[in-house]
Amino acid sequence: MDAFLSKLPAGEWADVKVVDAPGGMMALHSIHASATWLRSGGVPAYLKFIGGRGHSAGAQGVRLIGMPRLERVAKRLCMAKVAQIPIVRILSVDLWEGEGLSGLLIGMEQVTPLMSQIRAGETGRNDSVQVLRSLRSSEFGNWVHFDICPRNVGRRTSGEFVAIDLESLYLGDGGQGVIDVSYPAFKHDRVPRHVLRMCGKVSQGGMPLPQVQRKHDGEVVVLAAECSLGLKAYNFDDAGVEQWCAESPCSADERDFWRRTLRRVLVNGDFDLAELADELERVDEGGIMVSTDDVSVSNQSDGDLFSRGRDLRRGTLSRKEIAEYRKELGVYAEKNAGDRRVWEELLLVSLAYEKDPGRGVQLAEQALVQFPGDVGFQDNLTLARMWGGDA
Repeated sequence: MDAFLSKLPAGEWADVKVVDAPGGMMALHSIHASATWLRSGGVPAYLKFIGGRGHSAGAQGVRLIGMPRLERVAKRLCMAKVAQIPIVRILSVDLWEGEGLSGLLIGMEQVTPLMSQIRAGETGRNDSVQVLRSLRSSEFGNWVHFDICPRNVGRRTSGEFVAIDLESLYLGDGGQGVIDVSYPAFKHDRVPRHVLRMCGKVSQGGMPLPQVQRKHDGEVVVLAAECSLGLKAYNFDDAGVEQWCAESPCSADERDFWRRTLRRVLVNGDFDLAELADELERVDEGGIMVSTDDVSVSNQSDGDLFSRGRDLRRGTLSRKEIAEYRKELGVYAEKNAGDRRVWEELLLVSLAYEKDPGRGVQLAEQALVQFPGDVGFQDNLTLARMWGGDA
């Protein structure tokens, strides 16, 4: 930690307080801190440092957080810094190389995470409308944020919503109509099956920009729904949508709107985010959002292993709890290999939350032994191999 503080540019940062220095492969040498940016009269800021890894981290570690990738991220962020797109204000981008710590330091304007506001019941229909209008892909031009979710969106003091988690920001090649997503990690429980299949087709030459923008807009719809319905807690399928809407404390008219809208997204129907925002704005306001933590969930007991998946999807499990959940699922799978749910849940944990494509490949192969030729598990295998660089 002393090495980190000593390498901060002199005269640029003050009041630095480290708020998180998590462990694990994906976050190794990752440091998060609050600070004051001394330029422009002093700006409340958030610092994120991503340590660069050498060959000792293994091929996967180098691919994710090796210096070559961090250099590409830094280049993109320097370009995004001057782009007129709805992202958090970038204050500085610094690559540290040489003796001591090596890696990427990103300084950003301090914003309020949307996750905390949804969890506290501080969002509602008006926020849903604003999300649909301000974060749609057309507002990003040729830029795309590959992982829109409550953890990766914040609210500025002016009230605007902006995307954060800037390593997930990519620039498409307008001339070729493709986007080079070097590590397409996202929370695949937030998108329908047809989108997973589409993302599994990414190749060395890139992914068609219109497809990625479609994925982006689909994630924006789900995020807007969370502002009204509460944090998503179920699988993104027809039954999950019905249960999510049925248990929401918002007005009946809003629930009906989201039932229709989310089902359109599920079946890959045509939808325009601006039109959805206009339609939602006309819905009669008839309810006050309350924290979803206070809403009892029917048909699932606390003793049911799979009920913990609800907390996983709401983002309320710690890293340690996620690892424990995965181990418990593994024990269950040994005795209940024919239960499709356990393989879907194991793949979700490994790919979407622990971001471990190596384990994902193993799990998908094991699932296919139990369910030969299953299209969903085959898609997961393709996705995991692609992320791991083995496709």
